Amino acid sequence: MASHFRAIHFGLLLLSNSVKLRCSDLKSVLKRFITALPITLLMMIILGYAFFFGAYSRVAGLRGVESGLTPEEFIEFALVLGIDFTIYAVFLIFFKRIRNLIATKVSAPLVTRHIDRRETRQQALVIGAVLFTLGF
Repeated sequence: MASHFRAIHFGLLLLSNSVKLRCSDLKSVLKRFITALPITLLMMIILGYAFFFGAYSRVAGLRGVESGLTPEEFIEFALVLGIDFTIYAVFLIFFKRIRNLIATKVSAPLVTRHIDRRETRQQALVIGAVLFTLGF
């Protein structure tokens, strides 16, 4: 009978070690995800910015081919395109500084606030459970 309890105790120890390992793996994955999230969002915004002004240039060019461009319209187009290119180039030149600033000012507080604190995780679990229940 004692060996039976030892086997159960050993099984529970293995299970708890497995759960601890999974939780630490989940924490590390969440930390990497949250650390990469702000810079990923910033890159998506800049990519959308580039696509938008690419489409703007194409539409302006097509409009100019159909009806012709006055010198004022051409100067306006060149100014808008120059300003947009300058903003995009500044972003590309200072990308590492922007990334480091985001990592220290946004990502690190997010990780400490949402992953490392036990109370915040419990609140997130309760909110998730309520929202899941309301979904049904």
